[in-house]
Amino acid sequence: MRIVATSDTHEKHSGLTVPDGDVFIHAGDFTMIGEPDQVRSFNAWLRRLPHKYKIVIAGNHDRSFEVPDADQAALIAYGQMQLSNATHYLCASGCEIEGKTFWGSPYTPFFSSDYWKFHYDPAQIGTWDRIPEKLDVLITHGPARNHLDKTVEGDNAGCYDLFRRIREMIYSDVAPRFHVFGHIHEAYGRKEIGDCTTLLNVSAVDRLYRLRENPCVEFEI
Repeated sequence: MRIVATSDTHEKHSGLTVPDGDVFIHAGDFTMIGEPDQVRSFNAWLRRLPHKYKIVIAGNHDRSFEVPDADQAALIAYGQMQLSNATHYLCASGCEIEGKTFWGSPYTPFFSSDYWKFHYDPAQIGTWDRIPEKLDVLITHGPARNHLDKTVEGDNAGCYDLFRRIREMIYSDVAPRFHVFGHIHEAYGRKEIGDCTTLLNVSAVDRLYRLRENPCVEFEI
């Protein structure tokens, strides 16, 4: 199964050259601030992609996708309604496609400002404890701490609790095969953890919101 993944397109989706594949993944921040016209534009573009399956999660910039006081089922239903051309909209939830397992979450620790959404307190919601074992692809908007998460200021902006969960899964031999994320634009790249998990920061733009030369990453599962 060929996967094509990107993230953080921030309304620049029409400028992407998207390779063909079986599954297209977008790991959040497809808009700048989640305005309806931005969502409609992305949804129309999503419809035109040839991939049989499309998986989307939101990011902190996709503000309209966080519904106050909504439970996870309501968030998923709302997201799927907004992105009717996504085969699966994931919000701390998973799906199975032709025997391959995926789980995605938009949540990140507090970052920059209360204006952005899907911030969380791990002590309250235990987001990462719900990640299933032996996934084929884990999709989160942000990175784990110290793994493709360094900002231009030199800070590691990834989530420690996500790192803790992945480390536990590696030690127990139940880690995901791939972890796809974005959020920290300047930390784009690939990293292997031992021989079990491949980490992919697939941010399509750099820190100045300029599209990369190769904004989509391809891999096989």
